[in-house]
Amino acid sequence: MIVLGRKFTRSVVGQLYRRQSLTDFFAGGRSTAEKLTRELPADASVLEFGGGIGRLAHAVAPFAKRLVSVDTNPLMKGYGPMFGDKVEFLLNHELAAESQFDVAYSVAVFFHLRFEQQSEALQYIHARLKPGGRLYLDLIIGSQTTAPQGPQNLGVTSAQDFATMAMPLFDFTPFPLGNAGFVGVRK
Repeated sequence: MIVLGRKFTRSVVGQLYRRQSLTDFFAGGRSTAEKLTRELPADASVLEFGGGIGRLAHAVAPFAKRLVSVDTNPLMKGYGPMFGDKVEFLLNHELAAESQFDVAYSVAVFFHLRFEQQSEALQYIHARLKPGGRLYLDLIIGSQTTAPQGPQNLGVTSAQDFATMAMPLFDFTPFPLGNAGFVGVRK
């Protein structure tokens, strides 16, 4: 058993008001991982965007030919491999911008990003998905776009803003994935 310490646990698993064990943290992603694995084609290469320490990646990896998890935080690249060796952890800039993945997903990430960052993230994912590849995306849709705010650092994206940034890149339809889940097919 790996003991990671309070600072790491607080920053990755939740703030003090919502702290939980790492076992509970990993277990909390099981239902989402099950939804994703049911959708994976055989021998799929999978990209996880904003994967952190790989709560979902470690559960999805046994069903994928290859799973790469990217994040902006170098701490995650160091700690993610401690929980298993089936996931390749990279910083965003370390992954080549070539169409190499059949499937991508981003869960519980986009509502932490400003609208401009969401648009950049969709372009990043689009560049790495093969034509016809699928993106499973979780975000919060509301009446107007807001920046991340409050103690949970959550932002809202309006349906109109989402369509404006996403529709040139993907054909999205609803998919039960979390807050407002979608599956998009890369154009």
